[in-house]
Amino acid sequence: PINQLIVCNNAVTVLQCPTNQSINILSVYYGIQSNTVTKCIASSSLTEQTPSFCFNINTFQRINSICQNREVCTIPVTTNNLGEPCFGFSKQLVIQYQCMDR
Repeated sequence: PINQLIVCNNAVTVLQCPTNQSINILSVYYGIQSNTVTKCIASSSLTEQTPSFCFNINTFQRINSICQNREVCTIPVTTNNLGEPCFGFSKQLVIQYQCMDR
């Protein structure tokens, strides 16, 4: 199965697979996506200035280097760790991954 996590900015998330399996990163998005943004931002606080999407192109590479082929990994969801895709706006991390047999 494909696991998906949506994690709000300034949180920590852990990806974990069962023993004898390892993480295979499928996709990563850090920023704002219009279809998932209300998970981290109350719809009443969205304004016309809120971008419908913004992202950091380097986030996949960063998460892949931290988590790929490991049984467990911890990811601080912060702009210090993942970069700043849209200054001044709340962001989220969306990860899709699978646990694969070693």
